[in-house]
Amino acid sequence: MLGVGSGQPHELLHTLFWLDELYRAELQEAAAHPSERVAAAVG
Repeated sequence: MLGVGSGQPHELLHTLFWLDELYRAELQEAAAHPSERVAAAVG
């Protein structure tokens, strides 16, 4: 993990916000291309 337990809460928060943005982007991609998402997950 990136900087977890290193005593840098700012870095941890930054990582959490980044992961949240990435997760939202992934959800939007899945909603836009459900069939491709399923094929990628299965294949």
